[in-house]
Amino acid sequence: MSAPPTCRSKARDRMAMRDMALAVLVEVQLALDDPLEMVGGTNTSTHYSLPGRARVTFPALPSSFGGRFRLLHKLTITVEGKAEYTDPEGRYTPLRVYRDTQTLLSSPYTIAPYCPSFGSITVDLPFDLRVPGWLPPSHLSRHSSTSYGLVAQATVGWANETQYLFSGFGATPLVVNGQFALARMSRSAYTPLEVRRHRIPGPIPVEGATRRQYPFRCKTLPVDLTIRHAEYADLGDPKGIKIEMQLRTSSVEPAFETAQSDSPGIAYVAHIAMEIEEREDVRSTPASQFLASFPLPPQDGLLLGPTSAPSTPANLEPVRRRLARACFLLPSGMPQSHTFWDPRPVGPSTKRIKGALTFNDIGRIPIPDATGPFVRVTHFLKTHVTFEREGEYFTETFKTPVRLVTHPRPRGSVPPPYVTVFHENGDLRDCDPLPLYTPEDVDMVDALTPDSSPPVEAASSSSPSPHSTQLPEAEAEHRSAADGLSPANRKLFEQWAREVSASLESDS
Repeated sequence: MSAPPTCRSKARDRMAMRDMALAVLVEVQLALDDPLEMVGGTNTSTHYSLPGRARVTFPALPSSFGGRFRLLHKLTITVEGKAEYTDPEGRYTPLRVYRDTQTLLSSPYTIAPYCPSFGSITVDLPFDLRVPGWLPPSHLSRHSSTSYGLVAQATVGWANETQYLFSGFGATPLVVNGQFALARMSRSAYTPLEVRRHRIPGPIPVEGATRRQYPFRCKTLPVDLTIRHAEYADLGDPKGIKIEMQLRTSSVEPAFETAQSDSPGIAYVAHIAMEIEEREDVRSTPASQFLASFPLPPQDGLLLGPTSAPSTPANLEPVRRRLARACFLLPSGMPQSHTFWDPRPVGPSTKRIKGALTFNDIGRIPIPDATGPFVRVTHFLKTHVTFEREGEYFTETFKTPVRLVTHPRPRGSVPPPYVTVFHENGDLRDCDPLPLYTPEDVDMVDALTPDSSPPVEAASSSSPSPHSTQLPEAEAEHRSAADGLSPANRKLFEQWAREVSASLESDS
């Protein structure tokens, strides 16, 4: 005979209430609000520290539960990185770049049934994830993205009979239909994490900078142009890129030009303009070099966090795209330029012209160089040089590659996360031991050998002996006698004095 509808409704209500009692609030809080900053190139033997805390808040139990215990069976923190490609045609390609899960509990944790006055119990556990140093930086563009995030997951259930025996509170376990209630899993909200990669460019003189040569013709006049600038440019430096151009006419001119023109082989530089061209190469399939160079995790399972997947991904042929954008332009949309009121002549002798492209907050600001599975961002310095020869003007454009980088921002008293460095296997890397310091005029053997003779102060404060009062005077005589000796003889004399003092003390 089945139970009446009213009894079944009450049973469902009790089940729902017991299930809601296992609903907890899981939160993830990183120790630093700043992005995870990596310095240098991609390195598989370096790990970065990502500290934080996972917090689980248990609601207060009503009195109808009779002081029953809950258990925090498991608490894990997972960090994942993913790269995605999408386009208006419907192509979508996801790739899990990195995934790591850390267990924060070694054994179940019992939650007391009695909550404090504020009506909830909070379990707060620290974690320290070890993020590898080869990860590509966070990136977001029209067709591709690289993102990272963290999720904490808690498994909560009711304590069973065995666990109640060790609780000490004398409460009874909760039984539902002859069995204990099943555990319930709760997840935290997706916590995004930004990863940045910095490079600190050193002071590179112009003589050691990148050098590019461009032979060309200015209205049949052969001209050799050499452009030199630093290989790396810091986007945080408002001074920008300093360049040096060397121009001269070629020493060999065609015979027909010499016969047809009586004008001297000289051209004039009238105008110079510079800009940064940002080039983004995107592909719908991961680069084979990226797949072969780094240890990617398994690709099964759903990705964490929001994705840009279309409702119906299209199965189309792979495609590659190249997007070019002009950066650091003036508000008028023109490149930064300089006009010479007195044009600079270019002849057989080398002419040097110096200039700079400032990194002011004008126009489009480029992003640093980046390389990922679907995208590669590079930059070029475009130099537009306007020449004047025989009343006519010609403009030539020259492209030289430049690597735009950033540097870590200054912080307060909190150390940056990359101060903790780990080995490739995840073990903490200790600092290398420093060598012992020894002055240059002291022998290494003598420096490492401890002095066996007691100091003068110890001898004067020891128990009385026939020679205790004579040690300070003898030591003073030894020092005064050794003042006029050479360093080598002084060392021998001091060694003899120590032996004499030791023998006197042994006789006592």
